[in-house]
Amino acid sequence: MSVRNRLNNPKHLIRIGMACLLIAILSQRFLHPTAIFGSELIDGVRGVLYGLSIGFNLWAVRLAGRHGCGDWS
Repeated sequence: MSVRNRLNNPKHLIRIGMACLLIAILSQRFLHPTAIFGSELIDGVRGVLYGLSIGFNLWAVRLAGRHGCGDWS
């Protein structure tokens, strides 16, 4: 299955969005600012991951609405 087909399936988009959310939440626990990576960079990466999660999940809801309410397969 190609990437284009996967991005048209709401189930795959939810998985991608939830993976981004999980990584963002775990990054609070395991990423700590050092001399190389400042706190601004870590906050930026975390913000991007939260944004991607929201975007993918909203995209999945929109696609599911187009295909019908129960079409998550």
